[in-house]
Amino acid sequence: MIKDEVKIKLSKHRFLVLTIYCLTCLHTNSQWTQYQVIADILRPYFGASNTDIDWTVTLWCPVYLLTCFISAYCLDVFGLRFCMISASGFNFIGTAIKYYSIVYPNFLITCLGQSIVAAGQTFLAFLPSSIALTWFPAEVASTITAIAIFPMFFGNGLGYYLPSLAVPDGSSPSVQKIDLERFFFYYALSGFLLYFLNLFLVKNQPEYPPSFASAKAAAESTEFIESWKVILTNRVSNFILITFTFLQTLANVVLGLLSPMISKYFPNQNILIGIIGAIASLSSVFGSLILAWVTDKTRKYKLVTLISSILMVPLFGLLIYSLEMGSKLFVTIVVTLLGFLLAGTYPIGMDFIVQANYPMSESVCVTLMMFSNQLISWPATVLVSHLLQYYNLYYAFSPFLLMLVIALITVLFTKDQLNRDKANLEIT
Repeated sequence: MIKDEVKIKLSKHRFLVLTIYCLTCLHTNSQWTQYQVIADILRPYFGASNTDIDWTVTLWCPVYLLTCFISAYCLDVFGLRFCMISASGFNFIGTAIKYYSIVYPNFLITCLGQSIVAAGQTFLAFLPSSIALTWFPAEVASTITAIAIFPMFFGNGLGYYLPSLAVPDGSSPSVQKIDLERFFFYYALSGFLLYFLNLFLVKNQPEYPPSFASAKAAAESTEFIESWKVILTNRVSNFILITFTFLQTLANVVLGLLSPMISKYFPNQNILIGIIGAIASLSSVFGSLILAWVTDKTRKYKLVTLISSILMVPLFGLLIYSLEMGSKLFVTIVVTLLGFLLAGTYPIGMDFIVQANYPMSESVCVTLMMFSNQLISWPATVLVSHLLQYYNLYYAFSPFLLMLVIALITVLFTKDQLNRDKANLEIT
């Protein structure tokens, strides 16, 4: 590629694409834990058990494993617009089915709707790094990736807070049914509106590339299968993959099981659980943005990850201590700090593995990381849920310690292999 022949220009449309993506992602992710927060109400409503309600969270993992390669292939072949329309379409269909299952109570239909929403979320999971590379300059890639990821965590926070607010505990069953129907109707209606925003306003790519790295990636794009071969034989990439698989699994399990974890020590306090969950998710947003900004400025991916991982070790110990103390304030502070660090490594990992494998397809890089993450998150969530229900926090937190040790060991073998940065320097 001759540099003089490449016209670099930023599109004004880039912020609209990013905004619509964020709104769609916020909507889908807010549904992840929404049943678990009001489990006390939904158990008698559906005639379901605690384990049944937990499956509305856990089923996202197998759905992801079944659909992630399809969505990654669609991104690679059909592009960003197709994936966003597909995601919003699945989301709307899923929310409509969930509304039906509330009007005519049926837990299996609820799980079907939840599974369809989860399938839609799979089409969104790979897009942050793709949006950053396709629409924005390379020097802000980590920050844009973090901004695109923040709705995932902010959505989780809404998923904790909104159900407890919309369907308060203590009211009569007839009032709760009306509250549930209203709550899920608004979700279906907003899902419908988001589908049309994606259909009419999202573009596949800008007219001109936003950076030389983006232009070079498009010109040197590799076949989908060939990309897999190259990425899987990249030693540095494999260490990055292992490190961030376990760090992201920690985030998934902790945020996914925060409700039963807290309710074990503070029973029948749905509002408290909703507030703590929302605060933890909000701190995740700031963690993602701040650590991504630090990484963008320093380009020290390995060092930022190592320090964050080390700081998590005492925080897990403090979480056990605060829960056993029964201090709501102490629990909130510790969970907030954990959320900050756990989620903060998420955009770093996505951008790091794309950097190490550039100019290979970013969709393949992120697919591999997300697939590994969900492959471990599924059994880890089931295991920790079982240990929480039948044993104590010491047993339940032992898998967390094991995952942290593995992540700390493998991050020592990684190095800051920033191939995309090197390519972008070629223009100067």
